[in-house]
Amino acid sequence: MPGYVIHLAVAKEYIRNFRVKNEDEFLKGSLAPDLLSTNDKKETHYTQTGSSDVNLKKFIKENKINSCYMEGYFLHLIVDYLFYNQYFPNHDRRLYNEYDITNKELIEKYSISIPEEIKDCVQFKEGELEILDKEKLFKMISEISKKRLSDYKKEIKQTGIATTNTNDIKLTTTKETKKEKMILALIITVLCFIMLFFVNQKEGYHCDEIFSFGSSNSAFNNIYWAYKQDAGTNKLIKEEVVEGKNIVESFKQLKYYFLDHPEEREKYEKAVLDELPEHSWKTKEEAQNYVKAQNNRFNYASVYYNQVQDVHPPLFYMLVHTVSSIFNNTFSKYIIFSINIVFFIGTCILIWKILNLLRKKSRSIFSGSFVWTKCRSNINSNFYENVYDAYILYTGIFIYKYKNI
Repeated sequence: MPGYVIHLAVAKEYIRNFRVKNEDEFLKGSLAPDLLSTNDKKETHYTQTGSSDVNLKKFIKENKINSCYMEGYFLHLIVDYLFYNQYFPNHDRRLYNEYDITNKELIEKYSISIPEEIKDCVQFKEGELEILDKEKLFKMISEISKKRLSDYKKEIKQTGIATTNTNDIKLTTTKETKKEKMILALIITVLCFIMLFFVNQKEGYHCDEIFSFGSSNSAFNNIYWAYKQDAGTNKLIKEEVVEGKNIVESFKQLKYYFLDHPEEREKYEKAVLDELPEHSWKTKEEAQNYVKAQNNRFNYASVYYNQVQDVHPPLFYMLVHTVSSIFNNTFSKYIIFSINIVFFIGTCILIWKILNLLRKKSRSIFSGSFVWTKCRSNINSNFYENVYDAYILYTGIFIYKYKNI
């Protein structure tokens, strides 16, 4: 069987190639089959005659590889199997002497620290190698450590043996990923039709939904005020600060009214309120001006100003304003729904990507189930015409972008 130092070299290289949560436990596991065995290694190595017939499939069947220690244990058995079946099939007792000859070079090459429990077992000798080929040994350490344990496990389940070949694994993974994407696309399509069905049944609007349209499309007026509540500041910003002025002139006007001459602003606002009727219903045209872009098309300064008066980031409302400006003079529940459906699709894809990063078993089924559990809440957030679908997508992007923190 390969010596302790060879097993540590493969484990160290594996840690360099792939993320291991607990490196110390992983290294302990990589030595465990030899340390736990007495004179007979058959039980700890899952073999009948020797290391060349390690029964990897039996090990996977009888053990849960769900800790760093067990991952290291699994790697040890893989190294034993491949050492004798792929790299050094012709061997005899001289190998144990040659392990001692290669130990020093392996320790230096792979920066290995010898654990206390095996220090007495690791010997250092000088001499010529008759069986071990150092270059072949280095190649073995490199090739075994470049393949994920999950890929070894998948290969062993399918074929009963382990190899260092990664081409078949990549091909299988590509096919599985394509299948997963098709399943995800089907689930998303079904959900979109379900939401379209419910949106078609929608009658009437919550006040927040009207606010979504109004704060996106109303010119420098985020709320549908009653006459005597109408803020004169909005009209001041629109007529004296923004309209017909470049950015430099706008800043000068802001400074004039809000810093240098606040009394002028108060006078202007009072004049606006004095012009408004004391008691009167607002007209249909005024209501339409609030929810439709009409003469206020592609006015993103207005959208930004309206959101400054509230608490929401402006991107969603800029999108609503853009679609409303394209379909000018139109007020429709499908304007925000069409935006939210894009956010929803993006959220589903992000969920799938995040779950793939977690490497869950049956990833496509799991991600599909997760999307289905969101079905009711997503139907609600889509026909409730507000910013929440955008917030869900922003959160998903944040989680995916900072997944390694």
